[in-house]
Amino acid sequence: MTDTPEFVGKVALVTGAASGIGAATAQAFAYAGASVVLCDTNPEVETMALSMAETGLHTTAVIGDTSNANDCAAMVEHALSQYGRLDFSFNNAGIGSRMRPIDQIDENSWQRMVSINLTGVFLCMREQIPAMTASGAASLSTTPRYWVCGQSPKPASSTQPPSTA
Repeated sequence: MTDTPEFVGKVALVTGAASGIGAATAQAFAYAGASVVLCDTNPEVETMALSMAETGLHTTAVIGDTSNANDCAAMVEHALSQYGRLDFSFNNAGIGSRMRPIDQIDENSWQRMVSINLTGVFLCMREQIPAMTASGAASLSTTPRYWVCGQSPKPASSTQPPSTA
């Protein structure tokens, strides 16, 4: 084991980075030496990136919606303009149905969920892959957030797993 963090000189982009798994992943990348672009619709992501940067970590934030193609492009452009490359992407942004049975979810809520959980991943990957390929070596991860917790579907939470399939 060396004293040099494993990801020095590498750049990671994490969506859904304002809380939970996304925040923990962003911190892990930063503590491993990577420069990290934290992305979320929640403005708290800026506070989080700033407080991490104040401790000497290389972090920056982008407020953006993964279901918006322009926002996905801006996330990658930000990584490239700030750090010159993109090596890792962790597409973690996702939403659920707020624990309602599927027969009580309106079509607009369903479409929003699919737009973020499925289309958002596609839009992010479409922008990330060329930038990551240009960096020479890359790792891309997409998390179906519900399953990562080791839980099985429940009747009142049956919408997120199909929308992240």
